[in-house]
Amino acid sequence: MIILTSFQSPLEAGEEAGGRWLQRAHLEAAMAAWDGGDDEAMARSLETSRGLRDDARWAWRWHQGQALAAQAQGDGETMVEHLAQALGPHRRRLTRFEAGSLWNDLGVGRAQLGDLAGSERAFLHAQRLLGSCQGPRRTTLTLYNLAEIRLRRGRLKGVREILEASTAENRLAGNLRGAIQDAELWARYEMVQGRFTAAAAHLRQTLDELESKDSSWRRDAVEMLLARALGLAGDAEAAAQVLERGTPPLDELEPEERPALWAQAGLRERALEQAVESGAGSRLWRDVLTGAPPAADRWHEVEELGEFRAARLILDLELASPGIVPVRLRRRAAGTLRRLGAAPSAARLEASDDGAWEALAAYQRQALTAASEPQDTAQEMAQLLTAAGYPEAQLEWRRDGAVGEPALVIKASGSGRGMPAKAAETLPEVAEAELPGGRLVLQATALDPTLAALFTVLVRDFEPPRRRRSSRRGGMVGESPALGEALERLERLAGSPVPVLIQGESGTGKELAARRVHDLSPRREGPFVALNCAALSENLVLSDLFGHVRGAFTGADRDRAGVFETARGGTVFLDEIGDLPLSAQGNLLRVLQEGEVRRLGESLPRKVDVRVVAATHHDLEQRVAAGDFRRDLFYRLRVALVTLPPLRDRGRDVILLAEHFLHGTNNRAQSAGSRSDPESRELTAAARARLLGHSWPGNVRELRNVLSVAVALAGGGAVDEEHLDLPSDAATPVTDYHQSLEAFRRRLVTEALEAAGGNRAEAARRLGMSRQALSYLVRQLRLEG
Repeated sequence: MIILTSFQSPLEAGEEAGGRWLQRAHLEAAMAAWDGGDDEAMARSLETSRGLRDDARWAWRWHQGQALAAQAQGDGETMVEHLAQALGPHRRRLTRFEAGSLWNDLGVGRAQLGDLAGSERAFLHAQRLLGSCQGPRRTTLTLYNLAEIRLRRGRLKGVREILEASTAENRLAGNLRGAIQDAELWARYEMVQGRFTAAAAHLRQTLDELESKDSSWRRDAVEMLLARALGLAGDAEAAAQVLERGTPPLDELEPEERPALWAQAGLRERALEQAVESGAGSRLWRDVLTGAPPAADRWHEVEELGEFRAARLILDLELASPGIVPVRLRRRAAGTLRRLGAAPSAARLEASDDGAWEALAAYQRQALTAASEPQDTAQEMAQLLTAAGYPEAQLEWRRDGAVGEPALVIKASGSGRGMPAKAAETLPEVAEAELPGGRLVLQATALDPTLAALFTVLVRDFEPPRRRRSSRRGGMVGESPALGEALERLERLAGSPVPVLIQGESGTGKELAARRVHDLSPRREGPFVALNCAALSENLVLSDLFGHVRGAFTGADRDRAGVFETARGGTVFLDEIGDLPLSAQGNLLRVLQEGEVRRLGESLPRKVDVRVVAATHHDLEQRVAAGDFRRDLFYRLRVALVTLPPLRDRGRDVILLAEHFLHGTNNRAQSAGSRSDPESRELTAAARARLLGHSWPGNVRELRNVLSVAVALAGGGAVDEEHLDLPSDAATPVTDYHQSLEAFRRRLVTEALEAAGGNRAEAARRLGMSRQALSYLVRQLRLEG
């Protein structure tokens, strides 16, 4: 109960008699009526003294009287308005005692409006003003009010000292009423700290004291607090017996506490009546008391309260219906209560918090049994965070050296399935872990031990994302990093006029790469002319490349343009440039340096406008050293070098290519009127493992030929290992020990992954290694798809 201050102000000597004096008398009569609890008499006296509101000396006192009358009616808004008038234009005329009294009353009004923070500020200001006045009693009531407001806010700072001083003063003075009020606050002090049994014992002792003194002073308020403490302690029967003794003064409880008083006594019908009338949390209480799970938006009502009141409401709701409160709110309330010193209350909320460990167990079971694709890992992690009670949390993958948005965001809501962030919600960064290529950052509102443990698991299982590439770029199928790096280099070089030299084993797709350069270049509208230098006759190579005029040699019966003139404005692709005869290499160098050719039998050169792209499977430096290739031409061609990886170094690109060739075979079969079902043209697990285990010396060309034969042997069914016309493992040529070991490791890992359906956790178990070790091996062997 918050106590108001009022006093009998002495009449100043020498004041005029008559009407003004009479009005002051009525004002003091109004104050006396307020002290006696006679609201009607107070209203009449205030109306009679209304003229004083225009008197600069007494207007503040009249407004104070109106504020007290409004307080008696429960009208906090009117009360605060009148006190603002009293303190506003008249504050310079007030003594410190008068101003302190008004600020105390303002604290009462703000508390009545539910503005507990504003109320505490007003009481603090009143205490500072009254503290400089004579007499200890002048500050006691204000300090008492300050202690009550702080307890209502869950703030214990200075409360014990105030209560000890007040208790000592009231005992010394033999003030029973003051002692009872002290006892109420001591009980509230225990309840804020979660010591409900101790609070109940304290209140029972207070009731015994009232009984011994034959007093009913605030008995109903003490009994109400006792019922509240018993209910929170879990003794519903005793709480109900106390409540049956009378009508509790519910206005001394916060609105969200009133349904809890009855609910924890087992009186749900009475609790539901209060839930209809209460403010914040009323809809939550109605749902809980009627057995309906609250909708998600209902929990926003909790945000309307301060930290302590919100945490206390969560505790009350959880006690009324265990498990009804979302894990994240239950956990946050426990943290608040623990921070405010209410460890027993926090422990009760934490005792039911096993959702995080159940979610972790489900996550581990899924990792062992589900056949997840790589991109599902992000979704599984998001589901774990959500189920564990951290829906606001998110993981961010930040690459080393990257500036700006994170490369990957995994949101606990599950809506972000591992995709680049456009505008991620800003949260405190609470933990991070360094991984190869970057760091994984956990963002959440706070890091508790449970979330820290979950983050350790997520770091263990997290696989840094690769920059995803299209599986088909310019006719070249594959997603391996080795191929992607080569194609990215080609694409960057395409826009420049420099010659490009493509190196790679036979069958790696050098002509497709050259065409990719042409298609992305400014010359894409011009012709693309390809010529295999190894297939040229040494006698005719100059004519084919540079052209001739009539009569240049026997059989030259007409003028003929060579490749470079034919490709004017476009691109010339010279495959197997290492086999170009020395006699033609000088002329080619002139094309590259001067942009001109001279036909056989012709004296004057002709200007040509072409881009040269060359390719070879030879080591041109060795051919230069052997004298078979011109050094100056080599350095002119090697300006822009791109190396295509062999198929054995492209990991699961083998499967993508095989499926691509199968699809092409299906389409051709349909075009030819074949009755085979194209959907049945698939690779069995054994066939996939066999394809991945082969070293592919003939590269993509060999794979295409093998698949063509396999489709014919399968006869329209699935392609199995027996349909693959490949040499046995023993007959597979291996150049050295290291290649043999790598091929063996690749086959073992591939077979384990195929047998586990792609689930890396299960494959690691089959291989007898950790999931992290398997992930490293997959990257090392370039088996990522």
